Amino acid sequence: MLGNKKIFWDDYRICLLGDHIQSSTHKHGMIQIFFSEHVIPLKVGGAECDGKFVIVGSNVEHEVMDPGYCGGFLLIESASDFGKFLSKNLLREKHYVDLGDELSTEIGCLNKNGDDEHYLRFVAGLYDILKYKDKISGDPRVADTVKFMNEAPLQNLNVADASKNVYLSESRLSHLFRESVGVSLKSALLQSRLKRSYLRILAGDDITDVAMEAGFSSPSHMADVNRKLMGMSITDAFKGSILFEKNSGNIEA
Repeated sequence: MLGNKKIFWDDYRICLLGDHIQSSTHKHGMIQIFFSEHVIPLKVGGAECDGKFVIVGSNVEHEVMDPGYCGGFLLIESASDFGKFLSKNLLREKHYVDLGDELSTEIGCLNKNGDDEHYLRFVAGLYDILKYKDKISGDPRVADTVKFMNEAPLQNLNVADASKNVYLSESRLSHLFRESVGVSLKSALLQSRLKRSYLRILAGDDITDVAMEAGFSSPSHMADVNRKLMGMSITDAFKGSILFEKNSGNIEA
């Protein structure tokens, strides 16, 4: 297992991998998948459960009982096509589902190598065992909006500016984006703001300047959003981290 934490962040998934991951009691609107080569002691919805590959439903309180387990977790936007697939076909209103030793080979390779190639193999393997086919939108306005999220100045990552960029009303673009991608435009913009903020801070920019530029009311506001999403502080997430962004190189803390 590699010593540094790795953060893999593409358009609608966030994955954190490491050998000392701490997660306090929390709940959020995303589906969370915990995975490890070893049994992870979890408490989900008030009940203790142990597993190597556990999917936890959205808005279900959960925590890792081990103060620092080896493995990782994957956050899935619950309104995305994959999130809705998990809710409908696996969770079915249950708090969690234990997938047992599925993907043990891919998890072992990801833990050992910790690079973007093995992360993508892990995701592909996950899709394969669940018989899920990823949907790709062909609407150029949606593609232009995703490009805008990756390239526009941080302070412009909001619905109003994204809509102006493709000459659509806010309501029209919001509807088109959700219809095409399965994720709300507002949620996608928030994730993009966090991802871009991570990149800036890991590159050495001042956290206060970045938080204000990204539209958070304060660094503590950004930290609160991060804790609600990941169940850990920004400091813990950044400490010894390497962030892999889709279609880019990586930045090391």
